[in-house]
Amino acid sequence: MGVFRLNALRTIDESPWTRHWEHLVPLPKAARARLKAQKLPTPVPVKDRIKQWNIVPGDRIRIRGEGGTLREVFGVNKFRNLVYFKARQQQETASQEVPTQPKVPYSKCQLYIGDREFPPLAGETKSLVVPVFATRIVCTAPKYAINLGRFDWERYAVQTTPRVAEQGEKIKIHIPWPKPPVPAIPSIEPCDTPADAANEITWRPSYLFYPPSNSSKAKHLQDSYLHSIRPPPLSVPALEYNQETFPAIEYMLGDELSNPHSRTKKQHRYKGRIKARHLAHKRFLEAELAILDGRTRKEALVEAEWKWTELRRKEEKDRKQKQWVLRGGAARIQRRRLRQERKERKVVEKMQALVLDPAPNQILPGSQASTIE
Repeated sequence: MGVFRLNALRTIDESPWTRHWEHLVPLPKAARARLKAQKLPTPVPVKDRIKQWNIVPGDRIRIRGEGGTLREVFGVNKFRNLVYFKARQQQETASQEVPTQPKVPYSKCQLYIGDREFPPLAGETKSLVVPVFATRIVCTAPKYAINLGRFDWERYAVQTTPRVAEQGEKIKIHIPWPKPPVPAIPSIEPCDTPADAANEITWRPSYLFYPPSNSSKAKHLQDSYLHSIRPPPLSVPALEYNQETFPAIEYMLGDELSNPHSRTKKQHRYKGRIKARHLAHKRFLEAELAILDGRTRKEALVEAEWKWTELRRKEEKDRKQKQWVLRGGAARIQRRRLRQERKERKVVEKMQALVLDPAPNQILPGSQASTIE
């Protein structure tokens, strides 16, 4: 069980959008044991969990059996089918305080869809405006919106209380999704930059001499800039570099001074490699199909693909070998080999320099014994 799913069991989902179906995945046995050990509330069985939630944070609901009191949904727990709503304002005395996060089951909620005007009752002339709640909701099939990164569907009320249609007449009232709150624009403080100062143009590049029309003009600009920061010897005539009319040298060296490891340049180089690889693949197939040598075109194409795959595998192997050498792999193995040879040489030298003192029960080799005698 992932950390995300454990957190989802403990916390409240305050987002009105469904970005995944994680709540429909059964919990492993180890996760259930962990929840039981931590004395956390266990989720409802998978078959009882709700897939498409039509009551989301931001909606207004009422609880069955509490009359027409409207409550705003604060969050939901999709693993336990619970709806959390904002607490009503606290009473004057502390003994009458309402819990901060009241919750009710999803099945006890009725979605508020607006106020409707009904005909006046018998004996009255004034029409009635009462709140209408959905007792049955249907929805369309979910579709994943790639640009938004979530699943979207539409919800409709087909049964309401009180009824908004005549007996036997079918209704289908579209229920819009709650709109997210618009973030407030912070007020301007003394430390903030005024809009006119932020929009002011403080640098205007000069295109009079850049880009140079020829190599001689570019060489003249480079030499004049270098002579302006480092005076040349007396034998070399100095070139005048006017800061007002000539562009800044950093502007000329934009490509050289820019970061070569930026994301844009990496992507540009990657696309260039992919394009070159596709072009080489196309040319390789064309060259192979040009000479069939008694093969059919299909057989030649299959063989060409195999040759290209083997060629790419060999190139990838050579590339990894080169990277391994550049990272110091070959030098590391060479150092290890030299160290091992040095250890073996020291052992041989130590054995050659070994001298035994005369003692009883010692037998010297024949050559050494004759030398000693």
